[in-house]
Amino acid sequence: MRAGPETPQVRPPLRTPPCAAAETASKGSESMAKPVTLVTFVLPSTLRHWAAGQTEVKVFAVAGAGEEVPTLGSALDTLRRVQPALEQRLRDDYGDIRRHISMFVCGEHAGRLGGLDCALPPAAEIYILPALLSPAP
Repeated sequence: MRAGPETPQVRPPLRTPPCAAAETASKGSESMAKPVTLVTFVLPSTLRHWAAGQTEVKVFAVAGAGEEVPTLGSALDTLRRVQPALEQRLRDDYGDIRRHISMFVCGEHAGRLGGLDCALPPAAEIYILPALLSPAP
């Protein structure tokens, strides 16, 4: 039952994916944007083979659910997607940093900053080194 000529329907320029629409409906007016930061993993020569010979690998770390900023764990999760062979050499089967690996976030040992829960500043550099001695917790 049309009353007159058809009115052209205008679509919004960007569509919301169905999963995001469901999240929006369940969260109400909360913002869905998650903080993101560019992270540079600086690799020792012993691990460069697993990254196609690269000295650095850059990834975008996205804050996880309930996190205000990206963490070392979220950066390693992203690394798993882009360089799975390398990430496998950095974390064990439980997702923890391997005992023979040390990571330094902006010059500080990650273990002293909270390990995988260590918050990453914008443009963070993470130096990966073979561990000589395990630091005291």
